Amino acid sequence: MLKAQELFNKKGFGQVSVRNICEELGISLGNFTYYFPDKQQIVVELYRKMIDELENLDKKIKIERECILYLLHYHKQVFVVETAYKFFYLNTTELINNNPAIREEYLKHLENEKERMLKLMNMYLANGVLRQDVDKALLDKMLNLNLMVSSFWMIDAEIRFPGKEKQKLLYYLELCCSILEPHLTEPALKEYKQFFSALRKK
Repeated sequence: MLKAQELFNKKGFGQVSVRNICEELGISLGNFTYYFPDKQQIVVELYRKMIDELENLDKKIKIERECILYLLHYHKQVFVVETAYKFFYLNTTELINNNPAIREEYLKHLENEKERMLKLMNMYLANGVLRQDVDKALLDKMLNLNLMVSSFWMIDAEIRFPGKEKQKLLYYLELCCSILEPHLTEPALKEYKQFFSALRKK
């Protein structure tokens, strides 16, 4: 699967056939199709692997959730994982529409992610990270916008930042997180600015 992922990312999903993958691996078509009958099945397995990585990011972040830095580091890790599977995000509509299994799991993942973020935002409201004038309706809009940017930033990035991985990751990470910026309390805003300032210097 790793070779398929590498080829999909490098050449584009539509430009890679099962035969291309077999040639790269040095195995017969029959041997490969015994495990993966077609290209769509490879995509399903890669998608499930990606979702597993995304839904276990908590284990990689050693910062307390009560701090805005937790969310910033979390988003950074999300973007790193998404970049590793960029073929999916560049072909999201096609892959979802052509594969009911992926569509169902994609929508379930979005629900889970929104629920996870809602709990986090409510904690931030309770702990003085978010300003108290953030009401339920605004929070819902912020979360939906955040999910949309997180899901589709890759398409815009491929057009505007070709070959500039570091620049595009920083730009879209800051764009995604900036949804929260006007609603942070002063201490949280200070941490927010320091986080991105440090990233720009790397």
